[in-house]
Amino acid sequence: MPQFIIRDLPEETERLLRRRAELSGRTPEAEAGALLRAAVGSQERPLSNEPFGTELLARLRSSGLTDDDWEEFDRSLTAARQSRGDSIHRRIDFMDPKWD
Repeated sequence: MPQFIIRDLPEETERLLRRRAELSGRTPEAEAGALLRAAVGSQERPLSNEPFGTELLARLRSSGLTDDDWEEFDRSLTAARQSRGDSIHRRIDFMDPKWD
């Protein structure tokens, strides 16, 4: 199995890694490996240069949901906002160009 050496790791980072390893029942090396696998394995594809809103919209459109599904979702959100009656819940129009 390949090895990876990290030089000049700050002492505080090492201490936190050891503590995290202890809490998870792993060695520091196994904990570092788990962290690295989680960090690089979570990217299903290379990072996009697209703005976040454009990328999110593309993913949502590829989900197979129809316009009727989204309208029903919007109606549900509107009803939930109205039932709460507080100003923290506002309608966000993700089709607005400012999200690009």
